[in-house]
Amino acid sequence: WQSRIRWTIRPGSDLFASFQQGWIQDDGADPSEIAVLVSKQQNIYCQKLRSALEVRNVPFREEDQIQDLASEPIASLIVDFLLITTGNRQTAAYRRLLDLMVFQHGFEDEREYQARAQWDRYINESRCRIADHKVDLTDFESLKNLVEELLDMVGRDTVVALSSDYAHGERLQQLIDDSISRVHELLNTDEEPSTALACFSGDRAIRIMSIHKSKGLEFDTVVLLGVEKETFWGKPDEERSAFFVGISRAKHRLILTVSEQRERPAEANFWQPVRTEHDEFIGYANPFL
Repeated sequence: WQSRIRWTIRPGSDLFASFQQGWIQDDGADPSEIAVLVSKQQNIYCQKLRSALEVRNVPFREEDQIQDLASEPIASLIVDFLLITTGNRQTAAYRRLLDLMVFQHGFEDEREYQARAQWDRYINESRCRIADHKVDLTDFESLKNLVEELLDMVGRDTVVALSSDYAHGERLQQLIDDSISRVHELLNTDEEPSTALACFSGDRAIRIMSIHKSKGLEFDTVVLLGVEKETFWGKPDEERSAFFVGISRAKHRLILTVSEQRERPAEANFWQPVRTEHDEFIGYANPFL
């Protein structure tokens, strides 16, 4: 644990976003290896941080909102294809699609070569159509048609085999529709397509989530936001346990943040603008500063 504690900071959202941008641009950190954790009400606590990250074109993904959809194999298939056809150097996405379309089938060498060539040809054709604006990804119907074409190319049997839940009922189609809607929303922002899609896939996006959602995960850099008595206001034993879950997600760098003042958001019914540092929790870090 000693090697994981680096410093404790009390930043504003703009300064904090600059730190995160610096870790990515200057230190070469993988954005998906940076997580911002919040004890509770992360949608409210991270409002200003999200805005500051957007201004700096730093991709982020709010796990608690889209984690269930993003973890679906069919959603990953759609987003991986769009990442490859709209951006460069999407090696992780390309490899996942090759595994699905070629390598998992155990083809003989000649058949594997043919399958890979066919898939590469389809990707290149799709990339050219998008680049030439023959396919407009910001148009819902155009995006939907491209996704349906992709699924025809993959084949229904392969798609259904992605999950045991996909064989019966309307779940598969509902997930396809939800994925298209979410992608359409992301692609109709001012971000570059690859940056916007990274917010869905998480391959190149900072993760924002509750401590509870972070259980079982690890990240190179973890930011525990709002180590204040007004944030950890529940039963002491339960809050202490949550705090240790949060800090133990960090493999290398742990940042604890404290604010003396938090403006009351319009949607918050119970909110204390004046904040008090949680001296017990911060005290665990002080010896290692």
